[in-house]
Amino acid sequence: TNYLYNTQSVPSVRSLDVRTTCMTFTKQESPISTATSQTPTPCLKSQFSRTHFPSESSSIKTDQCAWCGKKPFLGQVSTEQIRLRMCSGCLVTPYCNKDCQRNHWKTHKLKCKNENRKAKSAQNQSVWDLTLMELTQRTEIIQRQHEALRKDLNDVILSLTESLRTFNIPVPKKLSNHKDISSIKSPENMSTLLERCVSNDEKEQLASTKECRKLLSDQNPPIKELVDMGLIPVFVRFLQNHNNPQLQFEAAWVLTNICSGTSEQTQAVIGSGAVSVLISLLSSTDEELAEQCVWALGNIAADSSICRDILLENGIIEGLIPLMSSTRLTMLKNLSWTMSNLCNGVKEAHWEKITQALPRFSRLIFYSDEEILKEVCWTLSYISGGTKHRIQAIVELEPSVCRRLVDLLSDKSPSVQHAALIAVGNIVTGDDEQTQILLDHQLLPRLRCLLSHSKTSILKDTCFTLSNIAAGSQSQIQALIEARIIPALILLYTSSKYEIKVEAIWALSNALSNGSDQQIRYLINQGCLKPMADVLTLCDLSTVEAVLEGLEHILRVGEIDFAGSSRNPYLDLLAREGFTQKLSALDVSEPIILAKIQSVLPRLPADLDPSPNSEPMLTSSSSSSSGPSPSPFQTSNVRIDHSCNFRPSPLSKLTA
Repeated sequence: TNYLYNTQSVPSVRSLDVRTTCMTFTKQESPISTATSQTPTPCLKSQFSRTHFPSESSSIKTDQCAWCGKKPFLGQVSTEQIRLRMCSGCLVTPYCNKDCQRNHWKTHKLKCKNENRKAKSAQNQSVWDLTLMELTQRTEIIQRQHEALRKDLNDVILSLTESLRTFNIPVPKKLSNHKDISSIKSPENMSTLLERCVSNDEKEQLASTKECRKLLSDQNPPIKELVDMGLIPVFVRFLQNHNNPQLQFEAAWVLTNICSGTSEQTQAVIGSGAVSVLISLLSSTDEELAEQCVWALGNIAADSSICRDILLENGIIEGLIPLMSSTRLTMLKNLSWTMSNLCNGVKEAHWEKITQALPRFSRLIFYSDEEILKEVCWTLSYISGGTKHRIQAIVELEPSVCRRLVDLLSDKSPSVQHAALIAVGNIVTGDDEQTQILLDHQLLPRLRCLLSHSKTSILKDTCFTLSNIAAGSQSQIQALIEARIIPALILLYTSSKYEIKVEAIWALSNALSNGSDQQIRYLINQGCLKPMADVLTLCDLSTVEAVLEGLEHILRVGEIDFAGSSRNPYLDLLAREGFTQKLSALDVSEPIILAKIQSVLPRLPADLDPSPNSEPMLTSSSSSSSGPSPSPFQTSNVRIDHSCNFRPSPLSKLTA
């Protein structure tokens, strides 16, 4: 037996009419400020105690020969140097020589074969996953090309028809079926629309339903007129005509566009019993019909939380789960968007239903399509927002999902980057173990790159994410230091907008409040005092409170380092930045913050004039290895940004 010295570790085609995307917006209750157009604005950050859950010790591999029990003499001089080598079959069991392996073979034989079989199975599965991913990517490309060609063909047909009519040339029969939208909107045609829809002739029903769909796909759809005509129950009845899938499809398309209107119009669709019918059609063998029903249900979910709960109570998740294995790209786009609407602010009563779909839905994050990636990331951000057990549901998915989420921070699309950043930002509001999972996937280097991004929203949310990492353990703060995050934050503060400055200060203050004495000295030497002093005159009270807590730790470390000394360089630095004057000028009525100011002020010297040529370097004392002593008002500044549970703008209802 040999030893190993190193252990090795084509879719159906839709009709030629293009599905336009005219957006309307619902009135959605949200803590987001409407002053910003694209970025979620955090509400005031409240302070929450952050419990540290120590990780369980990982199992240690056997460090002795499986037969004779001899151990290697590590770092010692011995007449008998033992070197353990792994069995080449299972790569798990160690032996000191071939004789021990032969003697142990009868006992080890069965285990070795089982381990070898597992290794080969894992290797075969890995090869299969790579093949399937490559096939999926090629399918995406073909479907995108098909969709673009279909739209181009529709434009050509409409242009050709218009040209033929302009020169009084007879239009071929196949082209004449495409009526001009102006002729469909004519009063004569509208007056007979209801009569033709309720006729007993299925051909007439199909033709009139198509006209309704074209009317509702216009830039100014007459949704109110069609609803007032009483056509909604008619279209719901058409959905139940299983002998005519084309009529079902057109009726679903019409209801999709009606649901893109006002809340009253959406409620009219729900009141007609359309929800249960649409959900039942999700299991249709006609994938195009099922996709249209997904779109309609997505518009209903986007209307309000009440409509969303109605869908969840009627079993929409159970109907969507089988469709998550579809290879149809447009289906997955609509499905991921619908899931994001269903998970936005989902109640605890429906949480179990969401978790049933999460393992299969999360696999969509491995697609390369921008729309799918964006919606999947937004869905994960909604799920992970708020409570620890919801965050745990994300991190307990297969490790490649969290790794992929971190990788998407480097995606070429800013919309995908931002959605992934919000999801990551919500996960790091959890405990230290949950945060560490993302750090182990090289999160910090990607966040470091995002600090030079051109979009304000991404800069702000990157600083927000870093501030919550800084509210973690001292080892995580040390990871921030080693990733050169602190100098980048200080540099960003000097050249950024107000909302970015605030988030950067939170990150620095949290690092001061939770870091070791040595880490606090590093932060001071990097120049964190000037931004903290400047922000005192600009920020809200919660940010002032975070700065005061960081200042308390700076004073504590200075008293330790220079105990018994007549000169404390820390106090000189604080005086040079004008902390005393700025704190005295604060008009604060909050009792807690006022008590902190009164606790800090007597320990500060009078302010000095800034001198650019004198920058005293701080030296560590022999007591630097000791941990921080408790502060009378120390809290852990983990911040839960509840606005991360909402989209940057109100949920959009899309017109099909």
